[in-house]
Amino acid sequence: MFTKSLAGTGVTYRIMQARRWNNGKLHIQIKGNSVNRPYGAAFDVKVPGEIFEAVESSNTSFPSLTGSGKKYFGIQAKMLSANRLHVQVAGKPPYNRGYGAAFDIEVPLELDPLF
Repeated sequence: MFTKSLAGTGVTYRIMQARRWNNGKLHIQIKGNSVNRPYGAAFDVKVPGEIFEAVESSNTSFPSLTGSGKKYFGIQAKMLSANRLHVQVAGKPPYNRGYGAAFDIEVPLELDPLF
């Protein structure tokens, strides 16, 4: 699933979901073509603590794609390169953007099949 940039630029972003993992990392799930999971892809990334707050303030939530019943928060991203994403979160209070938060992450696998 895709949507438009929260910044109003018209750029297309991939809808994803994330939650704080017990290891202190952000766990991200993406539904689509299988990359490393039957439902699409999942990976963990290290982010600053304030990013957790921004993600957990997201205006949307979804159930885990694994069926575990755990709550995930809505985020969206565009590819900057094969292993780098620019992430946007719609949430309150704003973190570093008027709509919520924006930040870049390095991802541990190639996500081309999902974008």
